[in-house]
Amino acid sequence: MEETKFNAKQMAKEINREIQDVFSYLDILKDSGITNMFGATPYLVDQFDLDKRTAANYLILYFQANKTN
Repeated sequence: MEETKFNAKQMAKEINREIQDVFSYLDILKDSGITNMFGATPYLVDQFDLDKRTAANYLILYFQANKTN
């Protein structure tokens, strides 16, 4: 059981790190003006070797995290 907790914690850290890396990349991509942010999914697929669904989900998270009211 203890080993499972460690693995879950380690996995959560890795996921959080990946999200931070993706968000940083998206900030750079946005500032560069290379693409409209709605077209950023293929860039994530290429840069992070993600499948399209995962890349699209990260992009949705990014939009939600950066939403202004």
